[in-house]
Amino acid sequence: MNQQKTFSLFISPSAWSSQAHSSALNFAQSALKANHSIYRVFFYSDATLCANNSTVAPQDELNIPLEWVRLAKEHKIDLVTCISAAIKRGILDETEQNRYAAETHNLSEEFSLSGLGQLVDAIIHSDRVISF
Repeated sequence: MNQQKTFSLFISPSAWSSQAHSSALNFAQSALKANHSIYRVFFYSDATLCANNSTVAPQDELNIPLEWVRLAKEHKIDLVTCISAAIKRGILDETEQNRYAAETHNLSEEFSLSGLGQLVDAIIHSDRVISF
């Protein structure tokens, strides 16, 4: 008997430097098709670049950030970026823009900035955390 599981995903490489994001998206889609759930996707290190709303993918490539947004909207999945990793890479929400007196903010509205506590929360609320 197939028991429903709750998964969270931890992603650290850039969407453009490895197949990690494609693999994670495929895993999430397969898990959801099998009636499992995804609690949270936590973006760390260079993976936080997916949250930049100014990112434009080449026309002949899969738009990884857009695919995360679509999946999150369709299945109500929490997309969290590590705040310290994102800020180091110039990704700011409006609060951080004001804090650092930056010219603009560029965090995609479907993502949230938060600390590693959200990763701990995902570990607690998930049956498994899969790292990509």
